[in-house]
Amino acid sequence: MRPSKIPKTKPIEGWLNANLFDTIRAFISQHPKTYAISLTCLLTIGLIDITIPWLVGQTIDQVEGNAITDKELWQIFALLIVLGAAMYGLRFFWRWVLFGTSYRLSVNLRNYLYQRLSKFGPAFYQNHRTGDLMARATNDVDNIEMTAGEAVLAAFDGLLTFILVVTVMVVTIDWRLALLALVPFPIMAWIFKYLGTKIHNAFTDALDCFSTLNDHTQQSLNGFKPLKAMGLQSTLESEFNELTEKARKANIKVARIEALFDPLVLIALGSSTFFSLLAGTWLIWHDEITVGQLTSFYLYQGHLIWPMFAFGWFLNLYNRGSAALERYHELVTTEDSIPDNGRKTIQSPIHISVNIQQYAYEGASSSVLSNVQFEIETGKTLGIVGPTGSGKTTLLALLQRQFELNDGVILINNTALKDIPLSDIRNTFTLVPQEPILFSDTLEKNIVLGAPESTQSDVKRVVEWSQLTSDLAQMKDGLNTIVGEKGVTLSGGQRQRVALARALLRESPVLILDDTLSAVDTETEKKLLAALNKEKMNRSMVIVSHRLSAVRQADHILVLNHGRIIEEGSHKELMGQKGWYAKMYAHQQLEETLDE
Repeated sequence: MRPSKIPKTKPIEGWLNANLFDTIRAFISQHPKTYAISLTCLLTIGLIDITIPWLVGQTIDQVEGNAITDKELWQIFALLIVLGAAMYGLRFFWRWVLFGTSYRLSVNLRNYLYQRLSKFGPAFYQNHRTGDLMARATNDVDNIEMTAGEAVLAAFDGLLTFILVVTVMVVTIDWRLALLALVPFPIMAWIFKYLGTKIHNAFTDALDCFSTLNDHTQQSLNGFKPLKAMGLQSTLESEFNELTEKARKANIKVARIEALFDPLVLIALGSSTFFSLLAGTWLIWHDEITVGQLTSFYLYQGHLIWPMFAFGWFLNLYNRGSAALERYHELVTTEDSIPDNGRKTIQSPIHISVNIQQYAYEGASSSVLSNVQFEIETGKTLGIVGPTGSGKTTLLALLQRQFELNDGVILINNTALKDIPLSDIRNTFTLVPQEPILFSDTLEKNIVLGAPESTQSDVKRVVEWSQLTSDLAQMKDGLNTIVGEKGVTLSGGQRQRVALARALLRESPVLILDDTLSAVDTETEKKLLAALNKEKMNRSMVIVSHRLSAVRQADHILVLNHGRIIEEGSHKELMGQKGWYAKMYAHQQLEETLDE
């Protein structure tokens, strides 16, 4: 199967900025042709827009002076219809062009955010909530996109219309009348600026509330079954209602501030019209302007409604986008917990040497691992066992450089992990966790996820190795069976074996099984281990398991307890030591016998 094509996007590191104005300006500079076309259409619309009132005023004066024929009047009427249709078409075209470009911004932002999230280590996800990350990738990006689309539209269109209308009012009618009409607008602009700051702060709070609500919803849905089994629905509902109410109040606060814009526009425009009519009447009385000119002036004043609303809408969207961009920028500029500065590539065969003097998680008072030394030889199998909390999972994470080791060193082919590119490390190891991640897609798509170029014969081979053949025979659609979200339609053992088949298909040098066989029966476990040992070729394996029978055939076994190696050797050697391993193995064998 071939991988689906991923659309190419322009790199945004060079122009992404926490300042929204700089970011939008840089984005526009990357798409000059699109915005130039939009601006040209807008200028044409503005010229048509100011022509119509002038034409109406001239026609009124001609009708009043009986200086126009019926035919000429109908011709002017037809011209007005044509001009109106042209404005409609041009407005549609430039909005289509502009919004299409703003959608590219959202694509770039989301792709970049996804790339950043895919590179962050576990430490990042320990400090960030999934719901909050989803909110920033959806809601916040939508608000930034609206700034590049609707806000830019409102700013360009409003400003150009305002300049053209005021210019015509001054040049063709009377500058004194125009100046008087503009008196209320500076006051309105100052109030707009004040409200813009209030919206920015209020909308930041609203976005934070949405993130918290989104995170609570995501966690509740993921854990709904066990929570329902414990009868905690009422508790969840109460918490959800509380968060919903908090989000409602935050959004109402934003809406309350936004609601002040329109009345301000109407008050300013009403005051302007009142002053203009009084002064215009006085000028007509003194024969300084005509009735037609005052009519044209009044129509031009009506055209000032849109620029005023546009400025208010622009400030609203701009401050929303500014708040969203601050949250987005904060996320994507978070430093990686694991620096990727390695330059030395590694080649198969792989030999790994581990020397951990001490490791403790950040902020922890005690060490998780101490004095741990071992090697993973090419084509050999290493077993790691021990009681819960002994440090097995931490050891696997350090082996894959998911956390940084400060006191000690891990070498692959005599090269320290920090000197190897993270991409090479990720390609060296394939981890099959105890709780595998499956996607709501077909079995085949889940299996070929790590190796999309695989053929049908490749898939069939790993299905046989993973002991899935009999399970597929019972499924109506076979490999085309939809497994549901997180593989909900499969049993625990089936999910683990699908994840194992996916890992085997990658053919990475080191295969790590982190208690992967915990959900399968002992008979299936034996078949799986036999198939793995037979077909592993030059691949090394690390098997971590609570069930000691899973590591019985390993070449070397480590027994961890409290972060230290307390025993090591082959199965036979460990049984002869009569320590923790021998006692636990005998206990588990007795349990299996009693179960049978």
